[in-house]
Amino acid sequence: MRRPLAITSLVFVMVLFLLQMGNTFGIIKKPIVYRADELSVLNPYRQGDTVVVCGRIADYSINAKNGKTTTELNLKNIQIMPSHEDNTKDNISNNHLSESDYVSKLQKIDTGRQRILVYLQEEFMPTIGSYVIVSGQMSYFDKATNPGEFDAYRFYTNRGFLFAVKRANILKTTASGNCLLQNLKEFRLRQEAYLERYLPDGNDAVMKAMLFGNKKEMDEETKELYQKNGIAHILAISGLHISLLGMSVYRVLLHLPIPKWCVLLISGVFLVLYCFMVGVSASAFRALIMFAFFLVSKWLKRSYDMVTAMAFSAMVWLMFQPGYLFDCGFQLSYAAIMGMGIILPTLTEITESLKVKWLRKIIA
Repeated sequence: MRRPLAITSLVFVMVLFLLQMGNTFGIIKKPIVYRADELSVLNPYRQGDTVVVCGRIADYSINAKNGKTTTELNLKNIQIMPSHEDNTKDNISNNHLSESDYVSKLQKIDTGRQRILVYLQEEFMPTIGSYVIVSGQMSYFDKATNPGEFDAYRFYTNRGFLFAVKRANILKTTASGNCLLQNLKEFRLRQEAYLERYLPDGNDAVMKAMLFGNKKEMDEETKELYQKNGIAHILAISGLHISLLGMSVYRVLLHLPIPKWCVLLISGVFLVLYCFMVGVSASAFRALIMFAFFLVSKWLKRSYDMVTAMAFSAMVWLMFQPGYLFDCGFQLSYAAIMGMGIILPTLTEITESLKVKWLRKIIA
C-alpha cells in the first residue's frame, strides 16, 4: 500500500494480459482473418492483390542501398478503397487533394490504432501529418514456420502494424501536415548529413545509429561485430541514452543563474523533443516518463521512487500499444529496471544480514 500507483499499474497489466489471451482465443474480432489453409484475408483482399490505401503519414525514412533509393512510409488512420471501386484509381491525378475529398472516395477499415507500412520504389520527401493515397501490392506479415525463426507477424503486430503495401506508387497527397514533427525530422536529417560530410565512411553510419537510432545504413558486418561483442545495445536509442542526456542537461542547467522551475521545464521539454525526433520506442518512453517523475519529485521536494515511475510508464505505454505486452524488447527493458529497483535492494538486505563473510561476497 506504500505504492498505490504501482499496484494500480500491476492490476492494469494483469487485466490487459487476460484480454490479450482472450484475443488469442478469438473472443475479440481481428481485422485480418487467418484461415485453416494459412492464407491471410482482410476482406476482400488477399496476399499480392493490388490495393489503394489512404492514410496519414506518422513517420518516414529514405533508404539508399546498392545505388537504389527507396522510401518507407508509416501510415495511420488507414482507409482502403472498396474492391468495386478499384477501377477508379486510374482516374486519380497527381494533384493535391483536400482532406474532405478523399473521405467520400474511401471506406475505413476498423483497425483501431494499428498502422501499415508502405514501401515506395522511388525517393519521396513527404510531410509528417499529411495524407497520401498509394497503390501497391497487399503484403501480410509472415508467421514463423520453424522454431527459432524470426516471426515477422508477431514482431510487427506487437508494434501495431496491420500489413504492408509493397511496390507502391503515390497517387495523391495533401499539402497540410504537422509542422513540429516535420521540423524535428528535417533537423535530424540535416544533422545526419553533417555526419556524412565530416566523418569517414562507415563511422557516419555508426554515429547515426548511436545519436538518432538510424541503423538502416549500417552494413551487416559492422552490426555483427557489435552483436558478437555484446555491445549492440548502444546502437539503439534506449533508456541509457535518454537518462544520460536528460541528466546531463539537468546538471548543466543547475549551474546557470536561472530559477529552479526553469531548469526543470527546459530539461523536460528538451528530452520530449529529442524523443519525438528519434522516434519514441518503448525503452525511450519508459526513460522519459521516469525522468519526468524525477523532475516532478525535485519540484515538489519529494523522494523519487523508481518502482512507481517504472510501473506508471508501463501502464501508459500499454494503454496505447497493448501488443507490446508480449514484445521481447519491452519485457527485457522493464525486467532490467525491476532488477535494479526490486531484486537488487532485496539481495542487498540479505547480504548485509549474513554473518558468513565468504557467502556474503558470493551474493554481492
